[in-house]
Amino acid sequence: MTNIAREILFDRSIPVFDAIDFLTQGHQEIINYFDNYNRAKSLSEKQQIAKKICKALTINLHLEDDIFYQEVKRTLMEKGWLSAITMEHSVVKYLLSEIEGLDADSAVYDIKIKVLGEHVKYLIKEKQTKLFPKVNRSNKIDRWKLGAQLAARQSFLENAFASK
Repeated sequence: MTNIAREILFDRSIPVFDAIDFLTQGHQEIINYFDNYNRAKSLSEKQQIAKKICKALTINLHLEDDIFYQEVKRTLMEKGWLSAITMEHSVVKYLLSEIEGLDADSAVYDIKIKVLGEHVKYLIKEKQTKLFPKVNRSNKIDRWKLGAQLAARQSFLENAFASK
C-alpha cells in the first residue's frame, strides 16, 4: 500500500479498496439495479430504479473513463482493448441519454432499459474476465492508490448528483 493510500485510510469518510474490488462492487450494484427493475411492478417503482441505474452508470462511466482506463492505458499499453471499451461506453451513454429523455410511461421506456441492461451486463462480464485479470497480474499499477482515487471521485460525483 502506498503512502497516499495510507493517508486516505485515516480519512474514514473515504473507504480504501483495491481498484478492481472497488469497480467490481460497483458493477454488482448496477446489475442488482437492473434485476430490481425487472422485478418491479409499478411504474413509479420502475421510474425510481431507472433513476438509480442512470446515476450509477453515469458515475461508473466517469470513474472508468477518467481514472481507471487512463491508468491502464498509460501503464499497460492496452490501447486496442480500451478503444473497444470506449466505443461500448459510447453506446451506453447514448442509451442513457435516450432513456433520460423519455417519459417513464413511454412505450419504449421498458425496452430501452432492458436493452441497456443486457448491454451493460455483457460489458461488465467482458471487463471482469478479460481486462481485470490483466490488471491484477500487473505489478505496474498500484491498485490501492487507484482504488483511493476512484473512491474519492465517486464521493465527489455522488455529492454533485445529490445537489441537483
